[in-house]
Amino acid sequence: MGGNCVSPPSILRKIKKYRGRYEDELRYIICLNEQRKAGSQNKRQVSIAKLSEELDKVFSKNARYKEDRDIDKAISKIFEGYKVKFKKFFTIARDAKSRKAIGYVLNQQKIEQEKKFDGIFVLLSSRYDLKPCEVVDSYKNLKEVEMLFDDLKNFVDIRPIRHWLQIRVRAHVFICVLSLLLKRILEIHYMKGKCVMEPLEEISKSKLIKYKVKFSKREDRSQTFPKVTNTTPMQKKYFNMIGIKNPMSLEKFIW
Repeated sequence: MGGNCVSPPSILRKIKKYRGRYEDELRYIICLNEQRKAGSQNKRQVSIAKLSEELDKVFSKNARYKEDRDIDKAISKIFEGYKVKFKKFFTIARDAKSRKAIGYVLNQQKIEQEKKFDGIFVLLSSRYDLKPCEVVDSYKNLKEVEMLFDDLKNFVDIRPIRHWLQIRVRAHVFICVLSLLLKRILEIHYMKGKCVMEPLEEISKSKLIKYKVKFSKREDRSQTFPKVTNTTPMQKKYFNMIGIKNPMSLEKFIW
């Protein structure tokens, strides 16, 4: 039997699952991946910041949500899909009498508790003849494939697929796989295996905007001009890293 990875919170469940299935007791190897730890913390921080911005809009004074059911529906929509796993980091404040949602606070206790397990994983194996480093190396070969599937589900949001026609579903999956490929190229060839969330988050702020200009009120003539938003020094750094010396030239590409 080879190695099997388990996160700390689920160790007890795994022990019960495998109890009695093997004559020899399972071997537990506790590991810490510093790079994975930093990546998990950064990814969680970015996700919490994004969700906080969306909640701020819901609870702002100028929000269009006036009725209770509209506010609760808006909150549920924010945490739909894979983002539901971040819901535990937020506590929705409600009015004591009406139970109407009036705001939110971050659950720092949950966040700190989650940080304790960042980068930690446990390998289960019945192979006592292998050194710990050999078990870890075998696991890494399998983990590389698992990480790709995880990125495909969470990073590029392959689900939900809101298409019915087969050709559109295929196009959606193709774009998701292409996005994953570009992420891996950036991660391996340019970031040297480091976390790519910060560079991608920074680059995503650069937008291609189309300006439509009408020549006059009388004439029904207009022209569209593509324009890239002004790039910051940090964005230029990441663009230059992947070979785009002049980010403003991206305005030539219109999708």
